[in-house]
Amino acid sequence: HWGTGVVYGIHVSGTNVYASLQDGGLMVSTNLGNTFSVRTTAQGLGANYVSKTFSAGGYVYAAGAVGLGVSNDSGATFTNKTTANGLGSNGTYSAMSNGSTVYVGTFGGLSVSTDNGTSFANRTTANGLGHNMVNSVYVVGSTVYAGTGNYGTSGGVSISTDSGASFSNKTTSNGLGHNHVFSVFALG
Repeated sequence: HWGTGVVYGIHVSGTNVYASLQDGGLMVSTNLGNTFSVRTTAQGLGANYVSKTFSAGGYVYAAGAVGLGVSNDSGATFTNKTTANGLGSNGTYSAMSNGSTVYVGTFGGLSVSTDNGTSFANRTTANGLGHNMVNSVYVVGSTVYAGTGNYGTSGGVSISTDSGASFSNKTTSNGLGHNHVFSVFALG
């Protein structure tokens, strides 16, 4: 059973498959997608709207409409994190981790946790982001890439080489096709 709504993202970690749903929660498979079970607010998610999911080291981070769901049991249960825990906004778009450091793209900046998602510090345009709406985040080592923007002229790809402490921003003036960047990915 796939719940309801649009599938916003798929993440695979080992034999686990996570499918983020617009209005159906998070679908979790522990057998490479042969069978799925649903996780919803009943298992601790802040809302049944999940935009993106990332998993590493037994932790699962589910970005959604009302905070970030954090699981330390491979997605069986979640604890919801909000602005009360330091997120820049309760509206979260994306999440990625690098060791115990978690990066969360929110409506109000890039929120960074150094304790597996227990508490967060927020980065904004004051730290060099192109826009406070962070649509996606990708991390390779100490380099953080953030896709920013909200249909206006500001935004771009914001790049940090110091694990997200500060950013430089790339825009159409640097060759991007548009300043509203939905998704970023890097190899390295």
